[in-house]
Amino acid sequence: MFRDARSLTHGERLRTPICVVGAGAAGITLARDLAARGHEVLVLESGGLDYEEEVQALHEMEMTGRLFGPADDPYPVTTTRLRYFGGTTNHWAGYCRPLRPVDLETRPGLARSGWDLPYEELARWYPAATEVLGLSSDRFDPAHWAEHGHGPPLLHDDLVETVVFQLSPVNFGTRYRDELERSEAVTVLLHANATGLRTDESGRRVTEVAVRTLEGGQATVEAGVVVLAMGGLENPRLLLASNERGGIGNDHDLVGRFFCEHFQHTLGFAVVARPPEALAAYHRQTHEVAGQEVTVQSALVLNDDVLRREGLLGLEVQLAVADLAGDDVPGTIDGPTVRDLGAVLGAASAEGPARSVALCQVFAEQELNPTSRVLLTDEVDALGMRKAALHWDHTDLDRRSIEAGLAIVGRALGRRGLGRLQRTLGNLVPGEGEGPLGRIDIDPARATPDFHLAHGNHHMCTTRMAADPSQGVVDLDLRVHGTANLYVAGSSVFATPGVAAPTITLVALAARLADPLDRELS
Repeated sequence: MFRDARSLTHGERLRTPICVVGAGAAGITLARDLAARGHEVLVLESGGLDYEEEVQALHEMEMTGRLFGPADDPYPVTTTRLRYFGGTTNHWAGYCRPLRPVDLETRPGLARSGWDLPYEELARWYPAATEVLGLSSDRFDPAHWAEHGHGPPLLHDDLVETVVFQLSPVNFGTRYRDELERSEAVTVLLHANATGLRTDESGRRVTEVAVRTLEGGQATVEAGVVVLAMGGLENPRLLLASNERGGIGNDHDLVGRFFCEHFQHTLGFAVVARPPEALAAYHRQTHEVAGQEVTVQSALVLNDDVLRREGLLGLEVQLAVADLAGDDVPGTIDGPTVRDLGAVLGAASAEGPARSVALCQVFAEQELNPTSRVLLTDEVDALGMRKAALHWDHTDLDRRSIEAGLAIVGRALGRRGLGRLQRTLGNLVPGEGEGPLGRIDIDPARATPDFHLAHGNHHMCTTRMAADPSQGVVDLDLRVHGTANLYVAGSSVFATPGVAAPTITLVALAARLADPLDRELS
């Protein structure tokens, strides 16, 4: 059922076996699973059922370091975070692709890499995640989707592979609203802002969650178990703000460190000696599987052995394809047309001249960097809680991996006689226009060694998972090191970001978390 914290008596005390803080993808997944196992759950949600400006303003934070968004029009990191029931799934794009085994490996050449959680243990929870996300299948390989009419891969060899991602139709705020409203086991307390965690004298057990409303109301939740599921910025903020000894779980000064994003930018173009229909798999396509429509799309990734051998971070390339012989080829504001770009590179291959061109939309993994972190400021928000500050930083390897990865994709195209790839590294500027590529411009001044890296709106690794408390904030059961009853869910627990969009993995981890909590509560 739903309740509103604004209707509580000032100073009211609520008691519950388990309190989940946050009603986004992770929190809703966990609450539903625990309820199905017979447990009562109280979910605290900062917002209501719809967007509210004054609630969203609680996300505001100071930002330093690298810019978010376009270089010439940056915007706050919290712009894409939504603070109401359903969280950011209220406007997410739906990209779903599991991490690959190499994403969890300790790899040479990376300062910090590897998950202590075996890949097989993570993988066994992906089927549960696909069900929660409304996907038709837990298969993501090109061969499977080719059987359902998806086009064949352009590249799939020892350098570059084709992967398939599905687009989930699920908005958690609408999909699971009626179910939770009817639930006798789950209570969702709306407009309930968790502003602090109180511990016993040892500091090793959370006894209470302090709750405030924007109207000035106060309440206290006494819970046997507390789970933080507020996202990669708010999870560390609450931990850091919760005592005067440097924060809960912060014995090794790791809470908030290693903030990671996925870099997302158009950084090259490829001319291909094949017609656009030969690249159809790289467009979004809708297929029917077991009576259900599902939207899928292919992308290119570096082969696992290449990542290991070259010491590179993960790279995914999505292709926006246009027909060089058709009428939909866009022009530019100032500079060469797409057709001109093909002419600049000449014949695409021995097979013949360029017949299509594709912008290379790069999605790239970020290296763990301890200086990239969430901190607290001395300024307080409307609830009296200290505001967060984010310092986002990059490393040289972040850019070198993208440059090297695009070169490898180009090598694979040339070796197979398929075409050629030109790295633009920041000087390919999309604009407004018709057609699948819109309008483009080439600005040579933008192609610098420090080319701008835009972000993908994924906030990860700020309470990272590790067996050793000197290396992470939570253990393999997602329990905060040094506490008996405090857990964290969401992408903040990722040990490394990988390159796939995080939602399917964070849902899988939330489903997995229900197991140890079930044992603890039973």
